[in-house]
Amino acid sequence: MRDKTGKPYESLTQVLFQYILGHREFPNIKVESNITLQRKTARHQIGVYWKFEFGGVPHETIVHAKALNKPVEQVHLLEF
Repeated sequence: MRDKTGKPYESLTQVLFQYILGHREFPNIKVESNITLQRKTARHQIGVYWKFEFGGVPHETIVHAKALNKPVEQVHLLEF
């Protein structure tokens, strides 16, 4: 049966990011999965969250994983 939650993909993505980061020298690396971030106006559930600093510039990457049986609609991309 096909997984419809996207959780296996989220887990794989976190492992891949952690593996890549393990081979580089970045200060303050943080890779987490299934977290909630509070932003200015709302809270957001994030599948995989990757945060690091490089050259004095902070970077954040988020991954939103879903197992869908059709292409993602533009409205969902804009919402993300």
